[in-house]
Amino acid sequence: MYTHRYTQWDIDLINRATVKIMEGSHTLTAILIKNLGGMLWEDFINADPADPRAMWLVYLKFVRAMKTLKDTITEMGGSYTDDIRDKELLSKAEFLKRYPESLQEDAEKLHSGMKRVIDEDMTEVITCLAKYIGAKPRRMTKKRQEEQCLAHETISGGANIPELFFTILPRLKQVDGGYHDEEMELYIPSCEHPNFWLSVIKEGMMTQSYDYQSGQIMVKRCAGKDCRRYFVPAYRSHDQQYHSTSCYRKQYMKAYRKKHRKA
Repeated sequence: MYTHRYTQWDIDLINRATVKIMEGSHTLTAILIKNLGGMLWEDFINADPADPRAMWLVYLKFVRAMKTLKDTITEMGGSYTDDIRDKELLSKAEFLKRYPESLQEDAEKLHSGMKRVIDEDMTEVITCLAKYIGAKPRRMTKKRQEEQCLAHETISGGANIPELFFTILPRLKQVDGGYHDEEMELYIPSCEHPNFWLSVIKEGMMTQSYDYQSGQIMVKRCAGKDCRRYFVPAYRSHDQQYHSTSCYRKQYMKAYRKKHRKA
């Protein structure tokens, strides 16, 4: 029986091609997480995970983000795999019914884990994960793998949430009796997982809450005593204490009235 043997030249070509695919996939992942997740994680962390209707408003933004992603790919002349095309996106009635049954427990765990990482300023957890999003692939040592697993476990709070990764696959077309990879399809391995929306939220937090230059978590809590909303300061301003101008004015007026009452 004849067995084909790969030459060193073949192996080198395979390795170079694999590296290019992986590098492109890491870059693609970073871009899509930033745009797909946006500030979705901020809406999630400021909502009550025990309230299905509050979570529906977060999920609705995820649904709209998925539609925008698919529309953008189509406009660019690209395509996406069947699992993305057939992804079950729940209606309001379906979500409100299913959330307490099978989604709430993992949402509450992620919510708790995210708050803990921010409140306890666990910069090392965000750093361990954020700096590898969009980075060139490198050989992972056992120690580095263990660190990443622990970081994922910490921020997820023990929830069953798959890692988020995007890549491109060639789509073969039969032309004149032969096959040609004229089209490329977007592929998301974790797309069919019921907690895919939580994956987008978790990864979105890691890209939006971390300042790569200072190596710090940039998320703050509003100084308003009746607000305490989590937010990322505009333009990475370290001096911003309130999440909005209206919140600042409200606190300013309270302090002003208090001062003049004493006078």
